[in-house]
Amino acid sequence: MQIRHIKQLISSAILACTSITLSAAAASFDCDRAATAVEKAICADPALSALDDQLGVLYGELLKLAKDRAAISRMQHEWIAADSNLSGNRSTCEEKNEGREACLAEVYRKRLDLLAALKPLMEKPDQPAEEGWRFDLHKVSTRYDFSIRMLNKCDADKKDDSVTCEEAGVVYISEKGQTTPLQVIPLNNIFLSLYKTAPVSPNRPAVYGEQGTILVGDFNFDGEEDIAIRNGNFSSYSGPSYDVLLKSRKQDGFVYSEPMTNLILGSLGIFQVGEQYQRLSTAEKSGCCYHVFTQYRVVNDIPVPVSRKIDDGLVEGKYNYLYEEQWVNNKWKRVKTERIRKLK
Repeated sequence: MQIRHIKQLISSAILACTSITLSAAAASFDCDRAATAVEKAICADPALSALDDQLGVLYGELLKLAKDRAAISRMQHEWIAADSNLSGNRSTCEEKNEGREACLAEVYRKRLDLLAALKPLMEKPDQPAEEGWRFDLHKVSTRYDFSIRMLNKCDADKKDDSVTCEEAGVVYISEKGQTTPLQVIPLNNIFLSLYKTAPVSPNRPAVYGEQGTILVGDFNFDGEEDIAIRNGNFSSYSGPSYDVLLKSRKQDGFVYSEPMTNLILGSLGIFQVGEQYQRLSTAEKSGCCYHVFTQYRVVNDIPVPVSRKIDDGLVEGKYNYLYEEQWVNNKWKRVKTERIRKLK
């Protein structure tokens, strides 16, 4: 009897160890290295771990479908990252001491539904837009045609002159006149500004003016057309923000540029492109009366500061101050100061 009891204890211990191992292995990340409250909650809950496993499988299927695998990886990183601007991403459950598991179950199910809806758009990019909205843009580029496919119809009154719509979708990029896409780019969020149900896409956007959904220009001055796709209003003062993709000579398509995308996030919308002197220009502000206009040159596809002008109207007294500065030895050096009497 004693030997039998010992065997039962050993068997129970083995089952317990196996159960722990299976639970840890069910998540798409290493549970032994779980660091955040969200990761620990997923590893500790079999139901959440199963949802994470389902998401990992679907994510892998999308990677196999995608020619631009980096776009899929970027989408998923935006959904996971703690500093993401994406609404409803996984990290929103991090601060919930109570109800964290329920929060995670909800965001995981929504994510599974979204990726499942994106999958057929990537499998058959030429399928008719029966459920969602599809917009074709043929005049914004001399070399490429674009189609924007939203997952669902926008809740917009077509009689209005100007409406907006934003949600997940796919951008198809094709050579001019071709039907087969050169590249398929899925995005967690596409922001459409519509004028009488047609996307607004001016190629020369002005600060505080309307900025389009897809903008085209030679952003790195290499003679190739680059593109910017509007992903929302995450730049300074809730201005338009964009994913910037540069045409690659090494790869057959466009490659995401994190430095240029981040440059927009700190500015009032997308940068201006100065082709004559090969400079990018940004505008920033603080409050009503402090404005900064910065010039950048592009070195190895990275914007590097050159000079800036500051209009400081926040100082007390009768005068505004205008400053000119240059970027020297990785810091700003003031080279000119001008005082202008304020208007009454």
